[in-house]
Amino acid sequence: MLSLQLHIKKLQLCKYYSDNMH
Repeated sequence: MLSLQLHIKKLQLCKYYSDNMH
């Protein structure tokens, strides 16, 4: 359960960074 939360958080970070890159 915790790992899933971390995975989602990481995905959100990736999206956040990719959005900022453009």
